[in-house]
Amino acid sequence: HLRPINLTKDRLKNKEALASEKEVAALRAINGAANWISSQSRPDLAVQTSFSQQCFPDPKVYDLVFANQLVHRAKQNSDVEITIQSIPWNDIGIAFHSDAAFGNAKGHRTQAGYIAAFVDKNLSENQPSKWSPFAWKSFKLPRVVASTLAGEAQCFTTASAVAEWMSLLLAEANHGSFDLRTKEQVQSHAVGQVQLKCRDDISMVSIVGITDCKSLYDHVSSLSSVSKCEDKRVAIDLAILRQCMKNSGLQIRWCPSELMLADALTKDQFDPNELLRTALQIGEYQLNKEATILAVRKDQRAAREAQKRRRNDNSPPKAAKK
Repeated sequence: HLRPINLTKDRLKNKEALASEKEVAALRAINGAANWISSQSRPDLAVQTSFSQQCFPDPKVYDLVFANQLVHRAKQNSDVEITIQSIPWNDIGIAFHSDAAFGNAKGHRTQAGYIAAFVDKNLSENQPSKWSPFAWKSFKLPRVVASTLAGEAQCFTTASAVAEWMSLLLAEANHGSFDLRTKEQVQSHAVGQVQLKCRDDISMVSIVGITDCKSLYDHVSSLSSVSKCEDKRVAIDLAILRQCMKNSGLQIRWCPSELMLADALTKDQFDPNELLRTALQIGEYQLNKEATILAVRKDQRAAREAQKRRRNDNSPPKAAKK
């Protein structure tokens, strides 16, 4: 039932003009409906909805045009759906993608996004894994950041909390209620395993956090990098992540940007959205070893440079200027 805002050709001539009271009401209706759709079953619309909501309190005509584009995309990809995959209790795990686009939101703020999903043990073994998203969000970071690393760390911390909360819900669903106050004392620190023993009768599922920020991956993976971080606010977020890794068995993995599903939650671009819609359609995702990906990228760069040198060597000499 989404309907675009009626805009005449004369109205479109001045896109910097403020929206009228009637247009503002229509824009609020679109944002309200789009917010419900994107939060329930259409994560591919989340970033457009978030950007549209950020135009208040003084929306302009170009904001109305953007909202109409949101309506068009919602209808254009109305066949997008989420399929819940069947995963046995002994194999189930949680994986989340987290991303932040520095200075991409209104007022040069940072747009962040994450998507968390149920996966199976194949993901940690670098094999194709079932992938069923259960939570996602595209939002403007509440705290101003001064770097890409700061934005990535803040969003990754938020996403890890969502994943850890879901792991506790799964443990309660599988084993019944237990005292959260004793969770950290009795939980083992076996990072990377599918089942993390919490008590004799309680098991916690594995959590894998995926980022395309190599600096965040290096900082969290290294034992000494947190103390060397000059930005103390970032150091706090990194310390929280290290504590989460210790308590919940969070395993952090790096992937290239072209495989980052959360890119579609921070950037209004075709390729990231198409990647997310494809993942939703097939219900699968796969990781590869970080060293393997970096080695392939190194070979690709070397091949491009060699090709560039060959083109330069074979190009005819330029005529001398008179």
